[in-house]
Amino acid sequence: MEFTRPQQEVISHKEGPCLVLAVPGAGKTTVLLERVDRLLASGIQAREIATITFSRLQAMDLERRFQKFYGGRPSPTFSTIHAFCYRIIQAFAQMKGARIDLIEGSENWNKYDLLASIYRTCLGRPPREGELDDFFRVDGYLKNALVSYSTFKKETGDSLPHFLKISAQYEAFKRERNLIDFDDMLVRTLEILEREPEILKALQDRFTYLQVDEAQDTSRVQLEIIQRICLPRNNLLMVADDDQSIYGFRGASPLYLLHFKETYPQAKIIKMEDNYRSTPNIVAVSSRLIQGNKNRYVKEAQATREGEEKIRVYIKSNLEKELDLIGKKIKEDLALGDGAILFRNNISMVALADRLARMGIGFRAKGNDGRFFTHPVLRDVLDILHFAMDPTDLDSFQRIYFKLNAYLKKDFLLQVRSMDPMTPILDRLDALDGTQNPFYRDKLDRLRVGFRRIRQSRPKEALEEIRDHLGYGDYMRESNRMRMRTLNTGDRVMESLISIAGPIPSLPDLEKRLFQLRALLQEADRKQEKLTLSTIHGAKGLEYDSVWLIDLMQNEFPSITALALRGRVGSGLMEEERRLFYVGMTRARHRLRLVARREVNGRKVEVSQFIEEVRGRRSP
Repeated sequence: MEFTRPQQEVISHKEGPCLVLAVPGAGKTTVLLERVDRLLASGIQAREIATITFSRLQAMDLERRFQKFYGGRPSPTFSTIHAFCYRIIQAFAQMKGARIDLIEGSENWNKYDLLASIYRTCLGRPPREGELDDFFRVDGYLKNALVSYSTFKKETGDSLPHFLKISAQYEAFKRERNLIDFDDMLVRTLEILEREPEILKALQDRFTYLQVDEAQDTSRVQLEIIQRICLPRNNLLMVADDDQSIYGFRGASPLYLLHFKETYPQAKIIKMEDNYRSTPNIVAVSSRLIQGNKNRYVKEAQATREGEEKIRVYIKSNLEKELDLIGKKIKEDLALGDGAILFRNNISMVALADRLARMGIGFRAKGNDGRFFTHPVLRDVLDILHFAMDPTDLDSFQRIYFKLNAYLKKDFLLQVRSMDPMTPILDRLDALDGTQNPFYRDKLDRLRVGFRRIRQSRPKEALEEIRDHLGYGDYMRESNRMRMRTLNTGDRVMESLISIAGPIPSLPDLEKRLFQLRALLQEADRKQEKLTLSTIHGAKGLEYDSVWLIDLMQNEFPSITALALRGRVGSGLMEEERRLFYVGMTRARHRLRLVARREVNGRKVEVSQFIEEVRGRRSP
């Protein structure tokens, strides 16, 4: 195989630190493996070489490809950073005659159940919707970035009520039982290296050559571990693209790469700028977009393959028009090769999957998290529909009445509970002394009319009644206002529900379809199809003949948080959003389609500014 001059430089690099900046499709995996072979040929022992990456699939792929092409040589270490650290922790525990268990793999403990129990003990209540995920998100960030909670709040403006109190109990529980979680692996390893010089020295003597793949995903704690093990030789080769650093929420930052020369003044920096993946137009336009970021290495990506098809931009009026477009055009692209439909928010997957399944188009649903089916808006809507079909359902009514501008006193509900259970709830409320005034008559009449319309309507019209007339749409808008958002996932859930309901004849059929969709998406995660549905984060490192980036709306992509913090000192969120868009664009080999729309859940939204940047009409 012939290698370019920069590739040959990387392959032949042996001593000292080196940063390799590789644009998308630069062939970095091939180069890394060839360098390992070159080191082995020079007399370096396989046990001295470790290649660290950040996903299990990447590590397995590296080892598989090494065995395939260099199977005659002993295999060096190919490992994720977490697996690498876990081995260090277990070896240390054995030295001390102790046992360390990983809570994520435990048969006895579930960390979500554990944390929920701590919430109940500390706060006297169960955790609210999303609180557990928020806790682990912040906890993981603090451990990866090696910052305090007070620093985190100051830098991000984010905070969680009772975080320190809950965190103290969570850490104490694990410590007493010799448990660690996934993020503890990194912090605990760093502590061992700092406190146990004999172990550090043994690791330094063992691993004299370290390669780090996907180094732009490195967090501060990971970098500290790697740098310590490399001492004193500093035979460290890091392969990265700072323009693809998209895991800031995990504590990763491209700034570590930008300061590489400050850490290692004698370091060599090599740029691999040939893109073997994408056509010239995709390379040129994506390169122009990423130049809107200031905190980056300057690179001049060059396409090596041919192709002239232009990037297509579609701006549709609403979700239905967007799905109509995709359904019509995706078959044409799949006839020419494999494809992916990528999005910023996993909720985009559900209505899309429904439409594709109805059209008989097979797909793989990569990494669907299922949150759509447990979202509070979906639960509220189902409660409203259940009450409409069963007007005596007091439990459903109690969960939703205050979200429908009813303003009923809790005492009314207590009185209603003691009345004839076979009498409709609204009739019972009508009979109460406290509701015999114009204010409550108007509220109850409005609810009566609304629920009657829901019962008499097809599901799509029933959902629109809930959103536009029953009062639930006002509740959603007020929730957005309180959270200082103009668009949130609740809006996306509601419009997806309305889309799914379109061809469905009855309310029971709608619930049945939601059940089918949930099962379909779970099954589709394991399928192998020509078409993949995925978030952009989930597609990183992959490539497809055709790529569709969809739901490109301002306040979603870029996110409203990034837009709110734009220009604030220390906030790199806007640049990370642009990097994420760049990653999405550069997954495409031949065809790239960008799809925006002007409406979400019946309300006008702006097209993503990245569309205008791609067109060259807007400066970042």
